[in-house]
Amino acid sequence: MKFWAVLIWIVVIIAIAVPIFLYGAFGRPWLTMNWRDTVENGTVSGILLRSQTWRGEIQISGDVYVAWWARLQIESGTRVVIAATDDQQAGSEPALNPDDVVVNDPTNSTDYTRSHVEIKGTIVAEGTAEEPIIFTVTDPPTEYAAWQGVVLRDGSKLKHVQIDNVQNGIVTSAPVSLDNVNIERCLWNCLYVGKESANVINSRFSLAWHQAVLVASDASPFFKNNEFARSAIGMKLVQVAKPVVLQNRFIDNAIAVYLETAGKATFENNALESPTGPAVSGGSFEGNVIYLNNWNPGNGEKIEGTDLISDKI
Repeated sequence: MKFWAVLIWIVVIIAIAVPIFLYGAFGRPWLTMNWRDTVENGTVSGILLRSQTWRGEIQISGDVYVAWWARLQIESGTRVVIAATDDQQAGSEPALNPDDVVVNDPTNSTDYTRSHVEIKGTIVAEGTAEEPIIFTVTDPPTEYAAWQGVVLRDGSKLKHVQIDNVQNGIVTSAPVSLDNVNIERCLWNCLYVGKESANVINSRFSLAWHQAVLVASDASPFFKNNEFARSAIGMKLVQVAKPVVLQNRFIDNAIAVYLETAGKATFENNALESPTGPAVSGGSFEGNVIYLNNWNPGNGEKIEGTDLISDKI
């Protein structure tokens, strides 16, 4: 009898602890639990409690959170269609200061984050040039953003992936790999890298209201053979960011590189194709910033008396 009493108490404790754990782990109210291992031409929403594979056309009706012990695998040719509303209603207060954004920007509100979709977790999405993986929206592109974006955890790998009409295309503070990723029509950042490192090659980030790429904290991502295009800022460095940026193209941005602050960043053999905008602009930086590039000097190339347009070009 004593054994069964103890067993019952264990079951009760687990039943109480699991929801509390999930709430703490995901920082969200109670969400739909999802135990499927494969979804083909179906609808997904809620927490994925086991690794899951997507193929065909996947309809996303609400926030999707991959448990930290699981992985989301997306097969080549898959089309992920994001709903204009979030059936989980699980957003949180945006961290952005209302004074820093457009007054009528609907994304700067709790209601927006509760009504628009975010996908978060360890994601392996490897498409091909012939069969890319596409994240798109149910409705035509909006003036601001139709969904929140993708948050990548450690171990994520994206190849031949397209993302559009989004608030923050990809956000990551983990070592991830991006190859032939195309992100466009972004309200804030097409790519945000904070802390850790990321490997980003052969990709394009364009049409951002603010910056195509934001590198923050002490992140040291590696960028090679990418394009940062048609945005207010091609790449912005803040805090002690120290990216290595090799053989990239900055195309038709108002400002190619903006340094709010930077660590020991390295820019080598990059090309500037923004004839009306400055090559480098901004505030201050720390450490050594090396520029050996084919820049077309604009109006903002000098920062605190330091010429970032190298004489060695």
